[in-house]
Amino acid sequence: MKKFFFIAAMVSAALISCTKNEPAPSMEAQQEITFMTAPLTKAEITKFGETNRFRTWAFHDQTDWTAGSSSAQLYLGGDAGLEIQKIGGVWKNDSQSYYWPKTGQLTFYSYSLNTTGTFLTDATVACTNKGITVTGYDIQKNLDVDFLVADQAANKTANVNTYYTEGVPTLFRHRLSNIIFKVQTADDYAGKTFVLESITLNNVAKTADYAQVAGTPANDTWTITDVDNIVFSDDASSFSKTNVLTPAAKQSYYIPDTFAEDNETVTIVYNVTTNNGSGTSTEKVTVNKSLKEIFGSWDKGNKYTCTITVSLNEILWDPAVEEWTLVDDSWAI
Repeated sequence: MKKFFFIAAMVSAALISCTKNEPAPSMEAQQEITFMTAPLTKAEITKFGETNRFRTWAFHDQTDWTAGSSSAQLYLGGDAGLEIQKIGGVWKNDSQSYYWPKTGQLTFYSYSLNTTGTFLTDATVACTNKGITVTGYDIQKNLDVDFLVADQAANKTANVNTYYTEGVPTLFRHRLSNIIFKVQTADDYAGKTFVLESITLNNVAKTADYAQVAGTPANDTWTITDVDNIVFSDDASSFSKTNVLTPAAKQSYYIPDTFAEDNETVTIVYNVTTNNGSGTSTEKVTVNKSLKEIFGSWDKGNKYTCTITVSLNEILWDPAVEEWTLVDDSWAI
């Protein structure tokens, strides 16, 4: 992708007078581009982690931004996007300063992994003046990555103070779904020990392509390209009614999807050990549940908590006594 740089020429002119020398008029210095950041949660806007980093692009246009405008030119970011981090109290690039143009407006697009890292593994991230795209996003290769995309910041001409500091307003939104499981028992069963073996999500999206719809984050899209069985957790930990287990997740973030197929399921495997004074026995229990019945769908930016409750049927007895059989056996003496 071509890079375009705009440099405002600084012009000064000396005014000559017969009576006195007038100072040259000064031109207003260009303002450095900095950023203000905050990811969006369901309830509130939260300050972006100050050790985190993100990547950004800006497009320059002499007129207000419109989707796919042929006059918009890449101003900063290059092929991979410009890395931004917190330096000296402001968000900027660590090796070079970038300045606002003298004329026209800039429109910014940014993404983050909500960590110190800024590159996805084996995925291609690109940006045009329509927004950010990702090709080949694989949740298993990007294990437990919280992929964030910022709202389009359109038609900006200077740093402003909207969130927590002065700069380009960069409001990140979670573009994946966050899944949490909890496991408990319905009662405290005497003589029973319950241990979770695994939770597996079957036939869920493994890879997909992402496309940002500029200015309307709710309408950006994921196009699923492959599905797989993904182990959510293999945390072998005990649980009970009073000891609710939140198993350690191997993968917490999933590609948004709508569940309609019967083979889209969750498999829960747990062990029940019985020790009631008469001996010890362990049984492995496997349960399959339909994802469309539990969730229906996973939507962008939503955190879902699914609580699994294990119950036992108590052994009860249904005693009865057979009636006597009457036998008439008479004899004489």
